[in-house]
Parts: sequence; structure tokens; C-alpha cells
Amino acid sequence: LPYINKDEPIACYKKFNPSYPFYLKQKIIKLESIESIKDFLQSHPNACVISTSKSLQDANYSEFAVKIFEQKDVFENRTTVILKNKLTKN
Repeated sequence: LPYINKDEPIACYKKFNPSYPFYLKQKIIKLESIESIKDFLQSHPNACVISTSKSLQDANYSEFAVKIFEQKDVFENRTTVILKNKLTKN
């Protein structure tokens, strides 16, 4: 999980791998809309949002976020995606 800054809040959009809160040892904020992702990343420019490729399939986030990671989960049938603020993706 090198892409995730544990000193920043972490959010999820719709579905995500349920093991992340355990491994990150942190509460993950649940977001329900694309607008809430935008607001979260504007409020926390160095934070990230965890989701799945299926959840983001029809979402238009390219104006404010960039996909920095995408990989199939080892023991799941989903692909994890991590988004960061487009202006502070490093």
C-alpha cells in the first residue's frame, strides 16, 4: 500500500476490499457520490479514495482526480482502484 499516505484521511467510494481498514489501521470514510469524492479531495489534497473499477466504470472524475493504482485483488473478484487529487497526485 505504498500509494496511500496513512497520515491523511482515507475514503472509499461505493465498494472496496474490506481488508483495507485492517491493514491501514484506520477508519475509512464512506463516500456515496462523485461530487462527494470531489469535495473530499479538495478538502484533503493529499488524501486518496479507494474504490473498484466496476464502481468507477461510469463515473466521470477526470476533472479533479487521477487513477494512480489499479490491480486485481488477490482473493476477490474485483479490481481495486486508488484515486488521488489531480493537482497533487505525487
